[in-house]
Amino acid sequence: RRVLCQTPELRTFVEAVVPGVHGRTLLWEPIIPDAPLPETGPVDIRDDHDLRLGYAGKFAPAWNTDLMLALPAELSERGIPTRLDMVGDKIHREDPAFAERMDSGLRGTPGVTWHGGLDRTSTLALMAACDVGLSWRDTCLDDSLELSTKALEYASVGTPPVLNRTPMHERVFGA
Repeated sequence: RRVLCQTPELRTFVEAVVPGVHGRTLLWEPIIPDAPLPETGPVDIRDDHDLRLGYAGKFAPAWNTDLMLALPAELSERGIPTRLDMVGDKIHREDPAFAERMDSGLRGTPGVTWHGGLDRTSTLALMAACDVGLSWRDTCLDDSLELSTKALEYASVGTPPVLNRTPMHERVFGA
């Protein structure tokens, strides 16, 4: 009887493409459980603190997860000591070369710690300890009508997400 849509953008699209559902769609935005904010304030990375990046989710080409593996080395070369914590246990295997890069990169890239799959509480605690949460995607997803739940979860624990600049992200997180 009803069609649930995650975002207003998706709702508009569905109602335009399937006229029979007009007036029967409901907005059901992503549900993020309340999470306590970390008790520590922002950390100054210039004072003997590595920049700590975090990623939680699936490992897929369009999610740029293979590119994320290079960030600790690239930033460290620019004078920003960096480490990357990655959480997840699902590697997309449609492209064997990508799967191999992810497998070997997660296990053997200096500055990268792969935590495997963790429960939600442990994942949120780990992301709360990071300075930045990574949720930037390939530009082919810039027109997506879905919103990253992980980006919302990062923000819910006080960790700012790195996102593609899209109208939807600006609507949710600001310009």
